[in-house]
Amino acid sequence: MHSLPSEFVHPQWNGLYLDSDHLGDIANMNMKTVEGWAVYLEFRTEGRGSSGSGFFLNMPGMQEHELILTSAQNLIDAKGNEVEDLGIFDLNQSKLEIVAQWYCPAYRRSRKPEYDYAAIKVKRTTADDFNGSCAHKLWQRKGVP
Repeated sequence: MHSLPSEFVHPQWNGLYLDSDHLGDIANMNMKTVEGWAVYLEFRTEGRGSSGSGFFLNMPGMQEHELILTSAQNLIDAKGNEVEDLGIFDLNQSKLEIVAQWYCPAYRRSRKPEYDYAAIKVKRTTADDFNGSCAHKLWQRKGVP
């Protein structure tokens, strides 16, 4: 028996938790590396300044862009309106160029925590592949290009 809500459980999940990090990446990371995965968001909501956070998720095939996962509450205010003046900053406090943004459509209506997720596509800031994200390291270990 698991404590997760049924909508978060895949029917084929056997319910066993990993008791160790078999990939070795997370357990061997230092905080300097992990800090590079995060971004800082600034925006205005209902006339007030606010902030949030997100993290990079490296998707194969996105050579010119990077994907940031964040909470929908960072893009939609309490009244269901999109926030204003959204700015995204990396570890070096460089402002990232937003290409597109998406949030779970159900969040605007219900504001329920299970719909509180969003993605922001930004222009890649370097010519090199972003090798710092957790997902990229996990995919490399599993043999995914």
